[in-house]
Amino acid sequence: MGVIQQQTLKGTFFLYAGVIVGFISTIAFTHSLTSSQNGLVSLLVSYSDVLSQVSSLGFSSAIGILFPYFRDKERQHKGFFFVLILVLLLGSAVGIVLYYTVMPLVVDNSTPDSALFLSYMFYLLPLIVFRSAFILFDRYYSVLYNTVIGIVLKEFIQRVLILGVVFLHFYNLIDFDTFILLYVVSVCLPTVFIILSLWAKNEIFFKPQMEYLSQDIKRKMVSMSFYGLLIGFNAIAVLRVDAIMISDLLGLSFTGIYTITFYFATLIKIPSRALSKITATVFADAWKTNDLKTIDIVYYKSGLHQFIIGVLLFIGIWANIENIFAILPSEYVAGKYVIFYIGITSLIEMISGGSTMLISTSKNYRMLALFMFILLALLIITNYIFIPIWGITGAAIASAISTFIYFLIRYFYILKKYKMNGLGWAHLKITFIALLAYLPSYFLPAMSHFIIDIAVRSTIISIVFAILIYFSHISTEIDAFVLKFKTIIQKKM
Repeated sequence: MGVIQQQTLKGTFFLYAGVIVGFISTIAFTHSLTSSQNGLVSLLVSYSDVLSQVSSLGFSSAIGILFPYFRDKERQHKGFFFVLILVLLLGSAVGIVLYYTVMPLVVDNSTPDSALFLSYMFYLLPLIVFRSAFILFDRYYSVLYNTVIGIVLKEFIQRVLILGVVFLHFYNLIDFDTFILLYVVSVCLPTVFIILSLWAKNEIFFKPQMEYLSQDIKRKMVSMSFYGLLIGFNAIAVLRVDAIMISDLLGLSFTGIYTITFYFATLIKIPSRALSKITATVFADAWKTNDLKTIDIVYYKSGLHQFIIGVLLFIGIWANIENIFAILPSEYVAGKYVIFYIGITSLIEMISGGSTMLISTSKNYRMLALFMFILLALLIITNYIFIPIWGITGAAIASAISTFIYFLIRYFYILKKYKMNGLGWAHLKITFIALLAYLPSYFLPAMSHFIIDIAVRSTIISIVFAILIYFSHISTEIDAFVLKFKTIIQKKM
């Protein structure tokens, strides 16, 4: 657990530093761009996410499972990086082909919204290549037990660059065409930085060592990459399908509103990003030695601690919901319940802990492809049902329902297959504590200024929640941390 805690703490620090920057950027986006322009940016990101995932050819999943068999710094990891480069070149070619063959069929050019998107669609080409490269290099860095660098580059540096671009547009120093160009450059630069970092760490080796690629290894690479492709494509499609479908059914303006309000809800699962990357590496190494005890412990504790943090952030955000919309332009009020239902969705994902990583790194990784396909199908069906009824709120409800069913499928599969239970009475205690911590804020009258209101509400919620969590002794790790903190304070007094 030491490696997990260290990498998670470092990663979470930079994630939240990025959140602060991202929060400012999000507010600036709403005041600098129209909702349609925000929708355009969201659509570019959504399509590039899906296509870059395909362009990575699912090899990121194979990296996590197979790299432990190649790990040998003295032998340049037995030529693994050379294989990675070959995959990147082939995948980039596939992505470019998909751009020219599939995108013209997907985009209907008969509407004004589509015409706006078509004007900037060519930016998908660099986005596909650079983002697929980042997926592979970041995963390579992760199996080297360094998950922080990818987080720093993507979640912090990239957001700082984007914030600078937004401010340039906000103060009319650049037009919208230049804004999109610089936005794309900002998204692509982390790939350049991560390559330079790998080079500086002496982890780039171009020498092919094909003698280590036995027929068994090759077969596993192809099989794992195929299923990894299915899993990765479904994972990104799941993340982006709502924005794409809203654009198709309601238009770019509603897509922009949905994307901005969606962002506030996803702040809840920020800690899980750092944790999931390192737990995947720990699971892969544990499966190699069949260390089921470690897997069981990490599975339960990762979900427990994610849920503690996630539920605190959820009640904090919902308690300040009126303050959030005091910052945004009035048209974004339509996304109020998007924040609520996507917040619930984020909590469901966090309570499941490392279940996805547990399955994806096991010999039964193929099952995850089936589960992800079920989730994607559920999302498409429920979005088509609920968006016409409740608009963007319907899309958020569709996500919550589909994610809950997906959670149940994974939970019962792991429970039956591995006899591992990721839930316990502690989760019910945390839920009850969250309700108690939220109550004072519910009855607290609005303050004169929204900044004061945010500070007061958030402080009350945090103090009540922290005290109740500690005295409930839900987590031995939290108890140990508080005890260590007390010891340090007492020594200094």
